[in-house]
Amino acid sequence: MSASRLLAVLLLAAATVVHAQQPTAQDYCEADPLARRVADATAMIVPRTELTEDSVNGGYTLTTTPNTFTLGQTSALPLCSDDPYYNQPRVARGRTGFLVGEQTIVTAPHAVTPPDPATAPTFHPQNYAVIFGWRWELAAPRPGTSPDLDCTLVPDVQHIPAANVYFFDPAGPVPLYNTFNVNDLSLSDYMVYSLDRPVTGITPLPLRRSGDPLQGDPLIAPGHPDMLPIKIGRGGRVQRYGALGLGIGELPYRAGVTGSPVFNLRAEVVETVVAKGNGAIPFVYDTAQQCYRVVPELERNGQRANGQNNGPMAPLLPHVPRPPNELVVTPLNLVTHKGTDAAISNAVSSFEVSLSASAAAPVDYRVSATTGLVAPNGLETKPIGLDVAAGLYTAHPGGKARRFDVTATNRGVSCEVIDAEIRVAPLTPGAFASVIPHRFEVVRGDFDVTPDTGWDVVAMRAPYPTHTVILRNPSSVPVTLELQPSASWLRVNGAANATVTLNPAGNVGDSTAATLSIITNPDSSVPPGTTAMAKLAITPTAPQCMDRSADEVAVSFTNGVQVITAVNTAGGSIPHSPDGISYGSAMAFDLDASALNGILVADVDLSVSFVRTFGPTGGVLAETADEYLKIVLSPPNPPPSGIRNYLLWDGNDAPSDYITPVNVDETALTLDAPSAPPLGGTAFSAYAGQDMGGIWRLNLYSKRQGDLFPNIVVLRLTR
Repeated sequence: MSASRLLAVLLLAAATVVHAQQPTAQDYCEADPLARRVADATAMIVPRTELTEDSVNGGYTLTTTPNTFTLGQTSALPLCSDDPYYNQPRVARGRTGFLVGEQTIVTAPHAVTPPDPATAPTFHPQNYAVIFGWRWELAAPRPGTSPDLDCTLVPDVQHIPAANVYFFDPAGPVPLYNTFNVNDLSLSDYMVYSLDRPVTGITPLPLRRSGDPLQGDPLIAPGHPDMLPIKIGRGGRVQRYGALGLGIGELPYRAGVTGSPVFNLRAEVVETVVAKGNGAIPFVYDTAQQCYRVVPELERNGQRANGQNNGPMAPLLPHVPRPPNELVVTPLNLVTHKGTDAAISNAVSSFEVSLSASAAAPVDYRVSATTGLVAPNGLETKPIGLDVAAGLYTAHPGGKARRFDVTATNRGVSCEVIDAEIRVAPLTPGAFASVIPHRFEVVRGDFDVTPDTGWDVVAMRAPYPTHTVILRNPSSVPVTLELQPSASWLRVNGAANATVTLNPAGNVGDSTAATLSIITNPDSSVPPGTTAMAKLAITPTAPQCMDRSADEVAVSFTNGVQVITAVNTAGGSIPHSPDGISYGSAMAFDLDASALNGILVADVDLSVSFVRTFGPTGGVLAETADEYLKIVLSPPNPPPSGIRNYLLWDGNDAPSDYITPVNVDETALTLDAPSAPPLGGTAFSAYAGQDMGGIWRLNLYSKRQGDLFPNIVVLRLTR
């Protein structure tokens, strides 16, 4: 690995300390000790066909190719050479998993486990090998005068030691469990199964079995993006936690990280398993360099910073036995201390530490508490802390649980929020600590906004839809909020602004609903066919004593537009040309605009996307499909002249502005009257003044004798 590459990543890693939302990835040799311990327990899961047994030297040879093209494509799409992992070796297919027991591994299956693992195309662990320890390691001690690292890739892919490679054991101590086998509509995407033998020298990762993560907790996700040597994804943080799973913020996402552990660095537990990205491969085409590059906005695990990842972990927990030598610390819930300047509530709490009766030996551990100094006025410091019997202890197998009492002390002033914690850390090398968070809140206010995602409105005419947000007070003091839309076309509770007061939590009136709406006649502010952006600002009247000083709900309003979509559900290509010269028969799409009776057309835009990976010979993308394609559109109401069908396209070579990239496998031919009237066809402006209501028929014809596979057609009608 080049020094410049490592230096760039080091600088990015340093930047994440300040800008926690920026997704980055580190190599193993660049990571801190805790992240390395998590990566140690993380494995690459590859098809067994990618391994060849080395009968002469022992071990295995791993089949790899240079990382010079985008992963998983039917045709090789070139990767830009400035990609940070360009030319590194990678495996063609696979995913990530991690160790949770002596010989137990967890991953994300994405689907029901097929009954015939030898032939079914979906994931079954019988078809895969599990490889630990493929990573960039320090080749020498880090120089004391240079930020560069000298790293080397181990093990050599030509000589993977047999000790690093494991296989599925259907008769192992932990039977295969897949959440989708129980319910194929499950929100949870987890699989756990046994390996063929115990894994030595690696500490399994602990799963969260009690308590909840705290908003803002930092997350990492070691895995094998693009099936490269292990990378440690950083930049994630806990956004929310609930019935739909964990909002993980902005961990980097690429194919291959499926099954990675999402590890909480503060609590030292796995919170979930990477299962869902943002629905798009994060590569876009760079027309200047004629290659594909990663766009960070697409690499984030959710399009928004609060994107959800996997569903609740609860279904998995009964199927992952707790390692017998793992300390049991309970409860691990957040302990909150509220009060005034002079007194504090819930000052005394307790927890217990024990060890399973099946543990092989006693476990020594250390109990400690964090304390801090705060300077509320910048002139003096006031102590805050937790009083516990700190020291070294020993837990014995099956012994009585040891109880610890914790006394919170706080002599701070109003408006402080201070976090502290109790840590129970085994002295066993490589073990992970158990953390009990404590939070001091002194005369603090707060508010929640649900949902806190944006409101996107695309509507043809009034009455426009409305959007309701719930404002809730989770604090012990009353909170007054001012609600102010930023645009004249946006209303809150039917008015230009509003003020609401929320009573203390637990009392009647601690929550209320606020309704966002669009004015009846917004055309002068948002002309038909255009999109405007606004926001609802939510501001407390006493921000100096609030946990959050403000919040906002983003609003996007596209006026006078109806988008109608039809999907190629049959899964076939356009009928082939009989001779490669004339057009074959049509593939028809019906687009239902029956609800738009009486509304007149001002503009019609059409987009047809094509996919590359269809059929035995592979489909073609829009930049090639245009030369074989004819598009005929039939409006639902013929004009007075009686002409019903309009030729929009007829085998022309499209200029570049007709082609819109969708992802590496799909591009769209977009016909938009204002910027690109169809070549040799009928301009969409010919529809002006016609009634929209009814069924629009789109016919696609091909004079290609190979596969021409349309995926989705989108008709955009403007009032």
